[in-house]
Amino acid sequence: MIALDTNILVRLFVEPADEQKRSQQTLVLERLQSAQSFFVPLTVSLELAWVLGKVYGCDAPVLRDVLDRLTRLANVEVEAATDLARGADQHVAGLDFADAPHGARSAHCSALLIFDDGRFARKAKRLAVRPIVQVPRAG
Repeated sequence: MIALDTNILVRLFVEPADEQKRSQQTLVLERLQSAQSFFVPLTVSLELAWVLGKVYGCDAPVLRDVLDRLTRLANVEVEAATDLARGADQHVAGLDFADAPHGARSAHCSALLIFDDGRFARKAKRLAVRPIVQVPRAG
């Protein structure tokens, strides 16, 4: 099994502007179509979403589609794929993508404590995210 880094996946999902990058994309596609097995760590998936969103301006539905397409590749194992899908759905519903997987990865907990001025907590409450997202209060 071979692990994939973010820059490899960006080449897979972003149409390259120059010839060298197009040739790199072709190499990536050929390699992914081989009989080899590949692994995408959770951290790479999160970075991929960040790069696509911040650098390439992809919106929430596009990010969800990219993650869905990645998890459907037969020879690619995506770490925490179910949690990423749940987080991507919550991102489409209004949560920041960076925050969305926290709840999914903490589903076995009764609450998720955060200090974020309440913004994430308010959105999570509106979307009925589990576990309950709470901002600690004095007193």
